[in-house]
Amino acid sequence: MNKKLWIIIAVIAIVAAIALAFSPRRAPMPASDKPVVKIAALYPMSGDAAIYGDASRKVIEAFLSEWESNNPNARYKYEVHFEDVQLSTQKAVTAMQRIALNDEADAIMNILSSISLAINPITDKYRIININYTLDPATSSGDYAFRLATDVKLAIGKLVSRLQNQGVKKIALVASNDVSGNILYEEIIRQMKAQDKVALGPTFRINPGEKNFDVIIQKIKQSDADMLILEALPPESDLFFIAMKRNNLRIPATAYQTLGTLKDKSLAEGMWEINDVSASPEWIEKYSKVLGGTDTYYSDATYTMLNVLINAWEKADTEPGQRPTKESVVKSMKKNTAGLKTPLGTLQTDEEGDILMSIVVREIQNGIPVVIKE
Repeated sequence: MNKKLWIIIAVIAIVAAIALAFSPRRAPMPASDKPVVKIAALYPMSGDAAIYGDASRKVIEAFLSEWESNNPNARYKYEVHFEDVQLSTQKAVTAMQRIALNDEADAIMNILSSISLAINPITDKYRIININYTLDPATSSGDYAFRLATDVKLAIGKLVSRLQNQGVKKIALVASNDVSGNILYEEIIRQMKAQDKVALGPTFRINPGEKNFDVIIQKIKQSDADMLILEALPPESDLFFIAMKRNNLRIPATAYQTLGTLKDKSLAEGMWEINDVSASPEWIEKYSKVLGGTDTYYSDATYTMLNVLINAWEKADTEPGQRPTKESVVKSMKKNTAGLKTPLGTLQTDEEGDILMSIVVREIQNGIPVVIKE
């Protein structure tokens, strides 16, 4: 190739580079023009547990508004609709059938084992991704189901170990008669029977909606138990603590998660529990205004689940401007979730598709759950 041709090629390259440098840059696609990813949150928005749904709704609305403005180059626009199913599996199934038949959602979020188990057959049949924050491993069964969780065996193992180290002699166990309560009840009994340092005293089951616990508490007093394990949610958990005080049962209580969900945490002042890793102080400070305080009511878990979904959709293989297939999003969730940084720490995954968090010990101090460093 002669020198003159080399010069011509060089000049063309320089002109092209200058033209590219000074050409108007393509503006990010307006949110209104982006494909929409629709997410339905099946939460209790009314009734006794409405505080959980309301907290998550407030946090998600604030987060999405900020996220959209901070991520103009995002591939998709995300919309979350909160569907009120209270604590009813029947309401959840009815809502899920309508959502599936009318193609109202690409993904589902929920925080109750009973709800997730009830809707899993529908989400799997209609290929709708279902991510939940629950205890039951069965809630992640199926090709489109995922679970944000801790290892219950490890959590209860830590609880039992701490009872041993504190010199507890006998425990009484009270657990709610529901899906989560059943799992915890069975695991606590299994691990208590596998050791001989702490005696397993009387065990009781309480039903959702039950209000009178005086008989149970009198039996616990007669058993000489020096520690109570209470696995329940409000309003039953608060009512049980109030009944303990009324009946002069003055032994400490512990649990996996119960104390941190009390509406009146002063009822468990100075007591400790095992719980999932707490949201970072920075996250709590940021969202405390919309929450009206430092209690997250699982809104940090909802926030984390939504970030898992957004991360999966944004990284799913597809052509620009096109929606990915559900199978592509599922593949992306399995591939891209591990290592994702969230307010609940850096997430990990296992072979079953569970998204794992770490566990901590928390103590109620001045009405606030505080992580104890051990």
